[in-house]
Amino acid sequence: MPGLLGGSVTLALPGLTTYLLDRDDSPVVLSFVQIEAITGRPLPGSARRHPAFWSNSVQNPYSRVWREAGFAVTRRGLPAEQVAFVRVGSPSDMAEPRPPTLAAASTVPDALLVGCVATKRDRPMPAKDLYASDLFARRRRYAERSRRPWFILSALYGLVEPDRVIEPYDLALASLSPDQQNAWGERVAVHLEAVMGSLQGRVLEIHAGEEYVVALRTPLRRRGADLSRPLQGLTLGRQLQWYDQRAGSGLAARMTPVPWSPSNQPVSPTSARGQPPAGPPPRPRNSRRSTRRGGRPP
Repeated sequence: MPGLLGGSVTLALPGLTTYLLDRDDSPVVLSFVQIEAITGRPLPGSARRHPAFWSNSVQNPYSRVWREAGFAVTRRGLPAEQVAFVRVGSPSDMAEPRPPTLAAASTVPDALLVGCVATKRDRPMPAKDLYASDLFARRRRYAERSRRPWFILSALYGLVEPDRVIEPYDLALASLSPDQQNAWGERVAVHLEAVMGSLQGRVLEIHAGEEYVVALRTPLRRRGADLSRPLQGLTLGRQLQWYDQRAGSGLAARMTPVPWSPSNQPVSPTSARGQPPAGPPPRPRNSRRSTRRGGRPP
């Protein structure tokens, strides 16, 4: 896939994308020494000093090396200086993010999926009020003004109706194993199907981090849904600007209210066909309220 990688990234990890494209197995567990043998040069010092070097975020330029081959990285349960490349899609699925086309940007979604954030208030309350950050406040305002059904994506609770009362918790989707993330995505897709009926031909607009998109992409595509990502590849500052520019206009102005029908009304999680992955969920823990701006999606 020439031309997609930045020059400095290509020079730092030459040949790794091609190596992963040639592998049929998954996961591909490699030591840092093996990666250096593949690339023919030492890894950057940050690969050993900073776990963020191996982040799968689209904002991490190095992640393009493995994402373009259809892989994500995990270090969970591995010894020091080892990483596992786990296949999460086809190379075309994981290619370099591109701005949405005019057609994609003008598509009116059937529902909006809003990612949670790490900063939460310290007591049980409706999910729409629990998350305390500038980013979530803007996502919520945008979703409410869209006049479309919207749901919150929670790493612990899965798909959450905005008015459902939940307890604070401390869990990030990125901290789960690849199998657990896949199970989370399937659980959310099943719950969406129970709430909305058939997802065939539905457009779901997602406002959440890359790990949520990766977990949901395959289960939703299997059900015929189209995932729209208007903020794909934008930094946090650009996302906040995007929401501010659309406050009271844009998407909301193009949408019409959705008439009541059983297919677009929320149902309780216990009545949905989806069940949480096997094993007890992590126990919710109170999170101290923070006044910091932004807030990264967990």
